[in-house]
Amino acid sequence: MINIPGPYAQVQPEQQSQEPLELPPLERRRGRMFGLLTIYQSCRSAMRALRANKLRSLLTSLGIIIGVGAVILMVSISEGNAASINSRLSTLSPNQLTITSGSFRGAGGVNQGAGSQASLTQADADALTQVSHVAAVSPMLGASGQVIYSNQNWSTSVQGVYPSYQQIVHRPARRRRLLLAGR
Repeated sequence: MINIPGPYAQVQPEQQSQEPLELPPLERRRGRMFGLLTIYQSCRSAMRALRANKLRSLLTSLGIIIGVGAVILMVSISEGNAASINSRLSTLSPNQLTITSGSFRGAGGVNQGAGSQASLTQADADALTQVSHVAAVSPMLGASGQVIYSNQNWSTSVQGVYPSYQQIVHRPARRRRLLLAGR
């Protein structure tokens, strides 16, 4: 029923019957076939659209491939970094405390970095051994330089530590050798 009170038409819905809608017997038999036909026609229409807009289809596919590849790459990089950080943190001991000497301010006010000024002495290390709950103390002195043997020449670093250093770091010397006094 259409009621036109002014310049605009107002449409009122018709009364719907309460009876269930039934398919005729022929349509019930062809229902499955009709669904497959619809899927086939949809695929055919999609293929026509892809062929008609080849460049747009290619660019869309390329964008999807690059996007998915970027997400996969970022996830794998972040998982690799997390594993690397966890392996480094697992080597740290919560009971280990490292004390370094102060820094030296060179010419022009340039800061040389921590440990550049030798302000800690052997007396400081001996005083730390007297503190309760301190299991081991090992002063460390490092140097780097050029090492020459026969016709071989390379740059390396050497660190001097006490034998108690092995107890502190809980790492056996794999590629390093501990040179003990008297040997």
